[in-house]
Amino acid sequence: MSIVSQNCHNLKHSRLGIISFILSAIATLIIFVVRPIYYLNIEAYTKFLLLVFLGIGLGIIGLLQKDKNRLFPILGIIISSACLLVTIIIRNF
Repeated sequence: MSIVSQNCHNLKHSRLGIISFILSAIATLIIFVVRPIYYLNIEAYTKFLLLVFLGIGLGIIGLLQKDKNRLFPILGIIISSACLLVTIIIRNF
């Protein structure tokens, strides 16, 4: 094994990335399981959007951390962005 691949396996996961992933998982549950997004009132919808944007922001910050594994920040950004896109599509059509 090369030195580079050994170093990649020893990196710890970013806590912000893990939080981003958890927030995106919660947002996904809200969209598909708990309550369809088009039934939410404006206050709950605003809280949901705050949750999604917080997940994206923490994922970006976690992605920029040096010497950390980037798996969870990337997953958090992708899933939160997908939740945002689905929400925009559902609410506008």
